[in-house]
Amino acid sequence: MEREKQLEFCKQCSHRKMNFKVGLLCGLTDKMADFEIACPDFVEDPIIKEQRLKDLIALREYQIAVARIEQENKKPHKVIFKIISIIFTIISIILAFME
Repeated sequence: MEREKQLEFCKQCSHRKMNFKVGLLCGLTDKMADFEIACPDFVEDPIIKEQRLKDLIALREYQIAVARIEQENKKPHKVIFKIISIIFTIISIILAFME
């Protein structure tokens, strides 16, 4: 497995340990990750998990807000409908008097 894929696990693991010379290491082995599919010692860091959940909630709220704004922009405003209705009424009155 490539290092970037391994780091996806390591960045969320409570065993992670930062070494400024080498990068992220396993706190249990003091080595870089060497697993292929998944780390057998992975323990999700509750703080990272909570932050990830908050980020997902914020993203979903943002997506909902954008969808609402887009939906509102697609709806013609009631004022425009009223103005058009008044214009058609005036035109029909004028046409009725012209006959």
